[in-house]
Amino acid sequence: PGDYWSWRSDTALEWRLLYGRIFKTVIILSEQSNSELAVERGQLEQAYKYLPKIFDRYTSAEGFLFLQDDTILNYWNLLPADKNKLWIADQVSNSWFAVPTRGNDSAWFSSQANKMVKKVVNTMPAHFQVSYKENGPAKNSLILCSSDVFYVPRRFLGDFKDLVGLVGNLEIHHKFAIPMFFLAMDSPPHFDSVFNKMIYRTDIPSKNSSSIYSALAPAVHPWSVANEPDFIKLVRIMAEGDPFRLLLACVCVSLNNWFHCYSYGNMALFYPGLNQTELALRHMPRDIAPTKFIMWS
Repeated sequence: PGDYWSWRSDTALEWRLLYGRIFKTVIILSEQSNSELAVERGQLEQAYKYLPKIFDRYTSAEGFLFLQDDTILNYWNLLPADKNKLWIADQVSNSWFAVPTRGNDSAWFSSQANKMVKKVVNTMPAHFQVSYKENGPAKNSLILCSSDVFYVPRRFLGDFKDLVGLVGNLEIHHKFAIPMFFLAMDSPPHFDSVFNKMIYRTDIPSKNSSSIYSALAPAVHPWSVANEPDFIKLVRIMAEGDPFRLLLACVCVSLNNWFHCYSYGNMALFYPGLNQTELALRHMPRDIAPTKFIMWS
């Protein structure tokens, strides 16, 4: 249940194929939009500002899961998580940590902390402000979170949208805004701990990340998928946790047109929900052409 979104356009079909079977809706944002692939435009530096419109578009969703395309989600490990709680990797030291705002040579850190984050905190309603100050960082420091993966349940969507509204035109980076929002919305002990066991490495390049993969982790970072061969490699390794993926990998390798057929079929079924009937019909012939008969139910 819920919706999922990621960032990339050149591997859009692959991501829909990978996660479309699990999540009700897959939304892909990229710096370059692509109407045929239903890829929407968005800037990662301020990704959170695009989310309220997506929340309003899918009013029946139980929640929304955000995932950057350099992180792999082992969705089968999310089943025990509480879908009414916030999820984020706040106990993963390489992903969530405090940075000093004084004595730092970087003007970027200083401006983020002193001019923007503090300004937003000082204008928060009392309940947000109390929560942030009770749970936030020590004086002269700021929480930075990579925010590669997090989940917002329906009961916090209104709070999230209110906080985005408080930011307004301020250009607070995504990595500072998300932990600020989470600390204002709830206390970390109340977050679900599902992502605290994710594998998060900063000492290896993403192209060599297969050596750190584990099907027991809820998510793995970093990971790079730049083309179909990379995707097939990923599908094979994920089959350790989801055996269906092994069948999918065989299909991708031996009958590559089935891979695209399945992807275009997903697209043909996806567009009507956006009232894009013409685009749905455009993808349907691509889907039907290589086959005699395929039915999705």
